[in-house]
Amino acid sequence: MTDNSYPINTWLTALQYILTRPGMLDGLPGGPEPLLAIGDARIERLLTATANTPHELQTLIDGRRSYKVGPAFEALVQYALVHGLGYECLAWDLQIFEKKRTVGALDLVLRSQSGAIEHWELAYKLYLQSGQECSWEHWVGPNEHDRLSRKVSRLLEHQLPLSNRPEARDALQRIDIDRIDIRRAFLMGTLFHHWQSPPALAHDAMHESEGWWVHLSDLSNLVQSYPGSRWSRRYKPHWFGVWDISDRGLSVDDLQEELRVRPLTRPQLWVMGPVECRPVFLVPNTWGQRP
Repeated sequence: MTDNSYPINTWLTALQYILTRPGMLDGLPGGPEPLLAIGDARIERLLTATANTPHELQTLIDGRRSYKVGPAFEALVQYALVHGLGYECLAWDLQIFEKKRTVGALDLVLRSQSGAIEHWELAYKLYLQSGQECSWEHWVGPNEHDRLSRKVSRLLEHQLPLSNRPEARDALQRIDIDRIDIRRAFLMGTLFHHWQSPPALAHDAMHESEGWWVHLSDLSNLVQSYPGSRWSRRYKPHWFGVWDISDRGLSVDDLQEELRVRPLTRPQLWVMGPVECRPVFLVPNTWGQRP
């Protein structure tokens, strides 16, 4: 399923979620504060205006590799900053070269309403706790290709300093920018713990893990504990909250039949409800064995 499969109301829900959710970690440049506080009148104005004229948001989303979570998130944040908070977007995905070799890109270069020039690096991540430790290296991406420790290190040591490197000056001067006044790492996402373990708080995290993860072989035990649950799958790129059940939510029997017909080969994100809706990653039995 691709981004074009989603109606505008789905993107509006994701937009509101991103506007009001704090960052994942405290202590990163720019702070963890949400873009807008819940109840801010600008949220309703933005959502109403976008619902009435959705073309610009849809075009922005469609113009990225928005079948992936990251680019879809970047498009939503850019739209929110420009149309909700009054920023001017000077560049996005600004490529930086050194001797004709790409050394990286600046996610967003913005001018605030006060005139400050800002460089933002954006990331939306979902991490599963591996083991019982709470340090960043024990929070792992669903496909086990990423860790929270690695992402924070890359943000702080490569992505944010990139706009201060000499080779970035030429790219910035081409858009008539001779300085960066503010740099912000905007890291959002959701943490998951094993379904039989208590919620965990990653180091410096703003909130405890909200989601569960479960090995496929243990799924029968989970659904026996919640026999009346219904299940709704989340396809990329719509791995954002709010975590609610769609009208097509599957019963427990239907879920098990779905997994029998289409065996699980990689992690899948589902929402389990309907009483207390919760995101759940179903993962292969080999998940967590990678060093």
